[in-house]
Amino acid sequence: MPKKFISMCEQWVILIIFFLAIVGIYTSRGLYADGSYFLYQILVRHGFYIFDEPRKFAQIITQLPVVLALKLGLEDINSLIRVHSVGLIGVPLVFWIGSLFLLRRTYLFWMMLTAFSVTYLRSDFFAVGEFNVTNAIAGFCLSLLIHPSGSAVAAVLLVTAAGILARTYESMMFLGPLLAIFGFSRLFFHKNESQFFRIALVFSNLFFLEAAIIAVYSAFFQRIYDKKSTINLNALYEFHFNYLVAFFLLIILVNSPMNRLKKNLIVVSGLLLSVAYAGYCLRWDATGISYGFYSYAYRSAGSILFAGLISVMWLIEYVPVFCFKRLFHADSLRSMALAALLFCSSAVPMISHSFGFFNWLKTFEREALSVKGSVPVDMTSIARGQGHVSGYNWPWTNTTLSVLLRGSSEALITNASDFSGEDPLDPHKVEKYPIEWYVKRSQFN
Repeated sequence: MPKKFISMCEQWVILIIFFLAIVGIYTSRGLYADGSYFLYQILVRHGFYIFDEPRKFAQIITQLPVVLALKLGLEDINSLIRVHSVGLIGVPLVFWIGSLFLLRRTYLFWMMLTAFSVTYLRSDFFAVGEFNVTNAIAGFCLSLLIHPSGSAVAAVLLVTAAGILARTYESMMFLGPLLAIFGFSRLFFHKNESQFFRIALVFSNLFFLEAAIIAVYSAFFQRIYDKKSTINLNALYEFHFNYLVAFFLLIILVNSPMNRLKKNLIVVSGLLLSVAYAGYCLRWDATGISYGFYSYAYRSAGSILFAGLISVMWLIEYVPVFCFKRLFHADSLRSMALAALLFCSSAVPMISHSFGFFNWLKTFEREALSVKGSVPVDMTSIARGQGHVSGYNWPWTNTTLSVLLRGSSEALITNASDFSGEDPLDPHKVEKYPIEWYVKRSQFN
């Protein structure tokens, strides 16, 4: 019974992630924040918008669906908006689903689900970030390195995915070496691999190390912004981050040698912690702070926790002296319960806020169609008298979002009246935007 039950739960997890993809695409979450600017640039160029060489492959793979749609002649702006979301939301989730599918019916499935929860469900509301697809492909490579198959198909997939990781995001400075350690460990401990798969492992390891080198060079020699704010050290003191850390420790503890009563108490503690976190999220939402901004700010924290999970998986697989494999294999039912709690407590807000953003877009579209001239966003009903990141507003791309939803630049909703940054589309200098090449039909109303 437990094995059938756990297998059924694994299937439900994968189905829910499919549902997350459908919701994200339907609600056009790819337009959130910088996403609208990316789509505008792709439409203007009628091709890829590559602005950062160290992240080039991540940008190509997420922009590929909408670029292909353009090349095939699709010119309906509303359809292109959805296809844009397919790339930003669907592509990373395909890799996550693949990684979980490879580990189904193993004790590491729930560890990988935990990795998904602390990365995608924590930071990927900001869908346009290259860190999203980086974490997803890293998880896929990890599952291929763990899976015992070693087939020719697995070898090709591993080399391809590792090659894409070579130019994705700066978090590869620590994810890359960890994946390479996994790859070299498999080379050393699995002597019966086919020659083809062993060659694939060597090339993949080289790609992982190349990714780390490119990431280090990009982070320390090509970035001009403040590293401290990028890493978001303030997250270390916030309940959002500590909730993830606490769950990570609970999952480790529930697999350690202790009696059944103590393990049950750990599961109950996880349940109570989830209830407390749900209440905290409701309080957080009531402040009007942008959920997406909070998610984007946790991109580094999620990647660091992911690195910790990779390290634990390596210990489980290749350090038998500590009996990690025996311990994690011993109590998959309670591990499943904790991982499922973490997954649900993070997936529900993601779904809820996706529809919240969708409804916010309806308001934005109504305003974009009704304004005359150039009107700052804080002078409209969208965010009247509120902060730059209130609700789902993003303090930089209001102008591009206005052009996309209105379908023209005859009138614009611009950034806030006290916005001090550089406006990507200056309403005082540009009379017509090339977006008018495309057909505009009512999308939300």
